[in-house]
Amino acid sequence: MQGVNGAVSSKVAVGKSIIHGKGLFAQERILKGEAVVDFSRAGGEILSEEAAAAYFARGNDYSIQIADDKFFVLTDTSTLAEEDFSNHSCDPNCGFRGALLVVAMHDIEKGEELTFDYAMVESSSFYGLNCHCGSKLCRGVVRGAIGWIQFSRSAIKVISLNILRRK
Repeated sequence: MQGVNGAVSSKVAVGKSIIHGKGLFAQERILKGEAVVDFSRAGGEILSEEAAAAYFARGNDYSIQIADDKFFVLTDTSTLAEEDFSNHSCDPNCGFRGALLVVAMHDIEKGEELTFDYAMVESSSFYGLNCHCGSKLCRGVVRGAIGWIQFSRSAIKVISLNILRRK
């Protein structure tokens, strides 16, 4: 994949985030549609919905729903890698192409934090978190896919997960 060596693009680095702890930041301009994170290259495993709910209940929230009843989760959260610092925003600049590839939804300037809407990767009933993204569009609470229905049709074409397209 052009631009991504390992799980994170060479144009991206971890830095201090005003959203939450650490985040991913553009080290140079990133063009619309460019791949920035490939979670398929991160260490993880696929769990059933029941197992993912138990994983989440133990305080682990590093999961991406990849099918109606399948979740990709990180295998070892004790040593977080760069891609694990992807922060949420209710007004994200990144979205998904397929289930595990994060791409820029518009051009991203050097120094800008890369974010995606966590609701894009969950439609499960057990998922939820309080949001402090600071966006003018902040919903306050992030729940599954229903939370981002207000996105335009063109944005949804770029960021939709395959499982949500089928529903």
